[in-house]
Amino acid sequence: MDRKSPLCALAVAVSVIVLFTFAVSAITGNEILGQMEDSFGTDRAGDGLLMSVQVENTYAGGFESSYHLAVLARTLVDPEQPEDRDETALVLMYFRGGDDEGSIFLLHTPEDVTTDSSLWLFLPALGLTKKLVSDDDQQGSFAGSTVSYGDIAGAKKMRDDYDARILREDTYIVAEETRDVWILELTPKQGTHTDYEHAVLWVDREEFLMLRLEGYDESGALESELDVTALGRFEGQIVQHEIVGLDHLTGDRSTIALFGLRRPEAELTIETFSANRLADFDLSVYGF
Repeated sequence: MDRKSPLCALAVAVSVIVLFTFAVSAITGNEILGQMEDSFGTDRAGDGLLMSVQVENTYAGGFESSYHLAVLARTLVDPEQPEDRDETALVLMYFRGGDDEGSIFLLHTPEDVTTDSSLWLFLPALGLTKKLVSDDDQQGSFAGSTVSYGDIAGAKKMRDDYDARILREDTYIVAEETRDVWILELTPKQGTHTDYEHAVLWVDREEFLMLRLEGYDESGALESELDVTALGRFEGQIVQHEIVGLDHLTGDRSTIALFGLRRPEAELTIETFSANRLADFDLSVYGF
């Protein structure tokens, strides 16, 4: 089992781009899980999205850290490819303030699960763009946390790693708002290396939005939990506004807030996400 920090919530949060409703009469756990993940990073009707992300970490020893990220995202759709492999999500995360000012993490994630994601890190002090290829590179800490760059790249693999079954239908309260949910039990698929040996997932029945996740270890002990603690609205859809994660093994706690979600004034082109142009990237062009 690969242990994952609650800051994997950041990977989920950054992937929340546009949510689509999905009318069904009867649905399986695996279909719910697939529809939930299809809502991440999907921007078929738009020219991209912009948002800000604030990450606040509190570690068991009392040390704290804070990071502010400007995020640009776009999903490219290739109509000539099958629906299960026709999308490529492009995400650029720009570090604002502090010692990491101007650092850029770039991610290209294809829908086709047989194709690996591509990751780059621009280091302004060196004027260098480095492709993160080796295991050591991809396991490097992201935003001062215990989540790695590789964790973020693998955020959309839940449906590939787990089988899901519906335990029950219920309600779940987020900031005094009651939402109808499915509660799913996730078990690892044969031959996969998963984050948890067992997980329980709360999924909003209207928006197919993750509202809570509990991850358990081999002994059945609760290892980590993620809670959506505030909801927002964007283009008529409900989105996650704040997520709190707690790692029960280390005592570390993280709060990830998303704000300023908006469409760009002009289309985010493929060139915006070019690894060869990160040294010339100008954040002010995008209204941050």
